[in-house]
Amino acid sequence: MTAPKVRIGYGFGVRTKLNDAGFTQVVDALERLRFDSLWLSERIGGEAPDPLVAMAFAAGRTTKLKFGMSVMVLPGRNPVVLAKELATLDRLSNGRLLPAFGLGVADPHEQQAFGVERAERAALFDESLAVLRACWSGQPVTHHGARFHYDDLQVLPTPRQEHIDVWLGGIAPSELRRVGRLADGWLPSFIVPDDAARGRETIEATLAEHGRTIDDDHYGVLIPYANGPVPAALLAGLAKRRPDLADPSVLVPQGWDALMAMIDQFVAVGTTKFVILPIVEPASPGEWVGHLEAAAPIVFLAVKPQQAAVACREIAASLSSGSVVVSIVAGLPMAKLAALLGTNRIVRVMPNTPCLVGKGVSVVCRAADVSAETGRRVADLLGAVGRVHEVDEGLLDAVTGLSGSGPGFVALLVEA
Repeated sequence: MTAPKVRIGYGFGVRTKLNDAGFTQVVDALERLRFDSLWLSERIGGEAPDPLVAMAFAAGRTTKLKFGMSVMVLPGRNPVVLAKELATLDRLSNGRLLPAFGLGVADPHEQQAFGVERAERAALFDESLAVLRACWSGQPVTHHGARFHYDDLQVLPTPRQEHIDVWLGGIAPSELRRVGRLADGWLPSFIVPDDAARGRETIEATLAEHGRTIDDDHYGVLIPYANGPVPAALLAGLAKRRPDLADPSVLVPQGWDALMAMIDQFVAVGTTKFVILPIVEPASPGEWVGHLEAAAPIVFLAVKPQQAAVACREIAASLSSGSVVVSIVAGLPMAKLAALLGTNRIVRVMPNTPCLVGKGVSVVCRAADVSAETGRRVADLLGAVGRVHEVDEGLLDAVTGLSGSGPGFVALLVEA
């Protein structure tokens, strides 16, 4: 059994003030620190930048960072124009777009901005999404619905991705059924793991009714967290949003340990994609960068022992009898590592160096006779373990001082 592909990105939220040069600094840090993705929220009357413009800007400054909306309001937009815009963005970014849509916040100010009555939003959403998907096909579209009418309309270019996965949020019964009918992924917010488990049951029942499927690794969640006390005003807002909870503070883990514990609880119920968001935004771009630098070694490099054991057993089957395992961070007993990997050819280097990985042990496997293709295959396997974002062979070479060792180097992080 292969461990789930857990990925962690950052959200800026509707209250962010990163709408000028500071946005540049933080985007650059997200790319440098190798976070998986950036998620932009939408609020016409707020300081948050427009998500489409901000994503395009971020795409132009990065090469690996993926980006999505959390979420973009669909009712009230021209779906044909939006299809063109998002397809273009996906092509220019080499397929890094992760679109997520919603009906829009139940707020009169925002609703009048989009020109859609609250009672009309759901039906308009469904029709708009159908038009959007049809336009991405690159084929002539003929559509006659309640709101939109087109004959042989073609939108080019097509997206870079052969199929763009559309994510939807929400936890209300109607929203969960909409995910089952229309979505490729689920990204709710302000929920606890029990909500995720119950919501997935509803989604999967709806999927079965409609003969659809959603990939197991397309269940995510946005988690707000705090590094200190949660402001009373925010707790009051959470209580209003989730009146069913006796203590709304359970929605906001306080401190890194609490955040990682909550992520583990979500993983246990099948959630693997995470957008984390500091509920109290760092006060300046510089503080944002420092915050991300503190977060990176914590959120990427914590791995459950059982996940590590599964990966080690699979790795052992891929290694030759002449493989050498190099432990570069102290913490894991050699006997345990040898048992997991099935080899005693283990060399420890830099035993007193905290390195770049935080808590745990980083393992580098060297096999001189491993081909480049096999090395990449094993690297992909290891990259799927726990919360390891991506195997970075250049970083491993720099840390171990073994530059030029070739494609046989792969990495795994094992909790001590």
